[in-house]
Amino acid sequence: MGLMDQLGQAVGGMMGGQDGQNPLLQALTGLLGQNSSLGGLAGLVQMFQKNGLGEIVNSWVGTGKNLPISAEQIKQGLGGDLLNQLAGKAGLSPDAASAQFAACCRIRWTN
Repeated sequence: MGLMDQLGQAVGGMMGGQDGQNPLLQALTGLLGQNSSLGGLAGLVQMFQKNGLGEIVNSWVGTGKNLPISAEQIKQGLGGDLLNQLAGKAGLSPDAASAQFAACCRIRWTN
C-alpha cells in the first residue's frame, strides 16, 4: 500500500469520512501532487529537513518505525504560510490541521 493510500485511510478514519471525500486528505493530496508548487513528497521532505525536522520526516518515508511528531513540530515543519494554506483548503483551523496531520504521522508509512 502506498503512502497516499495509508495517509488517506488514517485521515479518513480519524475524521469519520470516506478517504476520497476527506477535506484534509484532499488538501494534502493537492500539496503533494505532481503539479504542486511544493514539489510533491520530495518537496515536503525537504521542507521538514530545512526546518530542522529531517530525522523525523526521513523516518516517515524510510523503513522502520516512524518517529513521533507533535502538532507544534508540524507547524514548524510546514511553516505558517503552508499550514494556513492547508488548513484553509481543508476548512480547518491551523491548530486542528496540524493536530490531525500529527496524528496521521503516527502510523507506519511505506511506499
